[in-house]
Amino acid sequence: MRLGLQPSTVNHQLKSLEEQLGMALIIRTTRSLSLTEAGRALLRGAGPAFDQLAEAIETARSVGHAPRGALRLAMTNFVFDLHVGPALTGFREAYPDIEIEMQFTDALTDLLSEELHACFRLGDRILPDRVAVRLTLSEPLAVYACPTYLEKHGRPKTPTDFLNHDRIRYRFPTSRQIAP
Repeated sequence: MRLGLQPSTVNHQLKSLEEQLGMALIIRTTRSLSLTEAGRALLRGAGPAFDQLAEAIETARSVGHAPRGALRLAMTNFVFDLHVGPALTGFREAYPDIEIEMQFTDALTDLLSEELHACFRLGDRILPDRVAVRLTLSEPLAVYACPTYLEKHGRPKTPTDFLNHDRIRYRFPTSRQIAP
């Protein structure tokens, strides 16, 4: 059966509907079923509504199975360049119905208040009450210096040696200064 119902169940529901309307909708014989004039009128009037309902149900089923909609993400430019950007083309091909909105920021991000689905950060740069999931291996710490600077001031050997060198300090928008 197309509806997945037993004929007796359909017959019972149909008789109940006929009782509510106070008229016969189907002429039943031992060999066939045919619509009465009232049954044809009901089918003409309600048929389009049933078609719309069936279409709406099918649309709802497909929404539940095919990923679609908006995906709101926050990340630093560095994270985008290193990890997200290279994966974006493959993601878009796999999920063409997902609209991606990206926010580029170094600030600590509150997913709930900013209505974001995910935030990508390096290291421990997350709010204290948030849960983080490691997606990549640790990035090595890198220190850059101009060769002429190193010739003039010497090469640092230990982390504390940096305290005696000129340096560019980076301050995250929502935190205190990283380097002293």
